[in-house]
Amino acid sequence: MLHFLDPICRVVNLLYCTCDLTQTSTCIVVFMLTSYICIHFLPLLSSPTGHFISHYRPLSCCNVIYKIISKIIANRLKMVLPKFIAGNQTAFVKDRLLIENLLLATELVKDYHKESVSSRCAIKIDISKAFNSVQWSFIRNILLSMDFPMEFVHWIMLCISTASFSVQVNGELVGFFQSKRGLRQGCSLSPYLFVMSMDVLSKLLDQAASAKKFGYHSRCKELSLTHLSFADDLMVLSDGKVRSIDGIVEVFDIFAKFSGLKISMEKSTIYLAGVTEDVYHEIQNRYQFDVGQLPVRYLGLPLVTKRLTATDYSPLLEHIKKKIGTWTTRYLSYAGRLNLITSVLWSICNFWLAAFRLPRECIREIDKICSAFLWSGPDLNPRKTRVCWGDVCKPKQEGGLGLRSLKEMNEVSCLKLIWRIVSHTNSLWVRWIEQYLLKHDTFWSVQTTTNMDSVLWRGRNDEYMPKFSTRDTWNQTRNTSTPVTWHMGIWFAHATPKFSFCAWLAVQNRLSTGDKMLQWNRRLSPTCVLCNNNIETRNHLFFSCCYTAEIWENLAKNIYKAKFSTNWSTILTSVSTTWRNRTESFLARYIFQATIHTIWHERNGRRHGERSNSATHLIWWLDKQMRNQISTIAASGDHRYDKPLQLWFQSRS
Repeated sequence: MLHFLDPICRVVNLLYCTCDLTQTSTCIVVFMLTSYICIHFLPLLSSPTGHFISHYRPLSCCNVIYKIISKIIANRLKMVLPKFIAGNQTAFVKDRLLIENLLLATELVKDYHKESVSSRCAIKIDISKAFNSVQWSFIRNILLSMDFPMEFVHWIMLCISTASFSVQVNGELVGFFQSKRGLRQGCSLSPYLFVMSMDVLSKLLDQAASAKKFGYHSRCKELSLTHLSFADDLMVLSDGKVRSIDGIVEVFDIFAKFSGLKISMEKSTIYLAGVTEDVYHEIQNRYQFDVGQLPVRYLGLPLVTKRLTATDYSPLLEHIKKKIGTWTTRYLSYAGRLNLITSVLWSICNFWLAAFRLPRECIREIDKICSAFLWSGPDLNPRKTRVCWGDVCKPKQEGGLGLRSLKEMNEVSCLKLIWRIVSHTNSLWVRWIEQYLLKHDTFWSVQTTTNMDSVLWRGRNDEYMPKFSTRDTWNQTRNTSTPVTWHMGIWFAHATPKFSFCAWLAVQNRLSTGDKMLQWNRRLSPTCVLCNNNIETRNHLFFSCCYTAEIWENLAKNIYKAKFSTNWSTILTSVSTTWRNRTESFLARYIFQATIHTIWHERNGRRHGERSNSATHLIWWLDKQMRNQISTIAASGDHRYDKPLQLWFQSRS
């Protein structure tokens, strides 16, 4: 693919070398050739028939060369955004967190369920067709007002104004038309330009509040806090008076005139507290806002006025069950289910943990669901558990599967929020906490008897670390177990996950061998189905059985050499020790795992009446598997192994 790089680099350099205000024709030609967009329509799952255009979601696909050009410009633009964008905006600005908006909103609506509070309101704003409505002249004026160089402004304007579209219909591109406004989807610049546009609205709201066109929300005046924003997700805060809402609507109208961004009043919702019944009805009749009730979903999480209840966190449980209840999860192996839990389910939980201290009942329910899913799939049968969840949620070095306990991560997430406060992070949420809760006092006003905070968060100069480390904090606060030596033989680079999982179960002695099944059902035969001579135990099945010993000796004898054995304990010790030769170490450990998995698969097939395979066939299959894995390593570009394929062939000769 390297032969593609030279023409791409020449096109990109053409932009930056010739694109000035006096020589624009070349750039425009280049952009017209590279900035076209294909619009694909994806059918919505909720509308399978697809009779109307509303049943589809448009997907814009930008040209690769254009993406490179726009990404270079976006990387330059995002570096200066923190200097210009107000702290109310937490989207696409470095070191600002979505979760802080939710935390601050939660603090502000905490008393909305009480009747005795002062008048206040929060308006959740919906902007109609946000990205598609921005006027290009508005974007240009913003860039010029921020004193960006003219060349830089011109590059950005070329990116957004030269877009042309084709629509894919029945697999073919149809039509070719240009846009007149809006920001294109899929462009690296679009999020940053939109945030800059919303910052104008932010400043207009602040100016209107300063001019007393609307009153401040309770506990907001000292910080001049008028709204919270995450991209186009806007929540405006005021004192709940009719005059204030008039002032807010006036700001929206002014903003819409010169930006093109209009507020959808029908889709916006107002939440009121402490207002009289007359004011409530006047607001309801005078404006097109929908009058809502808390709790409500905000930024993907519940915005609640008090502590989480079972009803509040039920969407989390339903979301998890939905992810594991699809038909595709029925065909996942143990390793596949573990990967789904680690990468998907735990990510969902961590998003909630970042904002809430989840109740114990909720954590227990999640643990119960995930444990049942790991061992039984979407059927969620708790009786099929092989290893208790507490042992699963241990580091691999301590004999677990590397999952982090939700109970422990619940504590770590709370500590992360505390760290942001004590390290004086310059965020709007931290400033609000210092102003209204700490009242300019220090968080450490209560003296402690230990210096654990120094161990966790302070550096050599007694200054707080610039970044919070979840891993380090978790390791400092969790309950540790005794490390195991065999983890190196199970978890190593380029191991096949399903082989590692099966080997892990074998080491834990949690496979359903004959001796274990006999304890459950006396009518079952515990005899080894591979040799039909001895009772099937873990140590016999791997690798003392005459059938498996033949396979193991044929494949592993020339790799292990003096370390070779058919005794389970001896083999496990060999793969768990450090080898001098990296390549030999990989081959020894990989063939150990692959053989365990293959033997177990053959054993299960015979137990359930499938056709038996000869030892020669399994040797052939394992040899092929090893060669394929070595080829995969070579294709990945990992050159740490010295001629592994040659070494494997030598061991087979």
